[in-house]
Amino acid sequence: MIDRPLALALVFLCAAPLRAAAQDWPMWGRDESRNMTSAVTGLPSDFAPGQFKGTSDEIDPATSRNVK
Repeated sequence: MIDRPLALALVFLCAAPLRAAAQDWPMWGRDESRNMTSAVTGLPSDFAPGQFKGTSDEIDPATSRNVK
């Protein structure tokens, strides 16, 4: 059986690399290259999904805007 001081020493030795690997991430994704942004410009800022055709579940494409 492992004595208590030896067990505590093993815990601290195993936890030391984990603590040293921690970094400060000032934004989501770590830095600008992985910040979940898109380089595409000219995207629409709003859209209209369209109106239903009568009582059916089908949408009239003429009434939609900025939707593919």
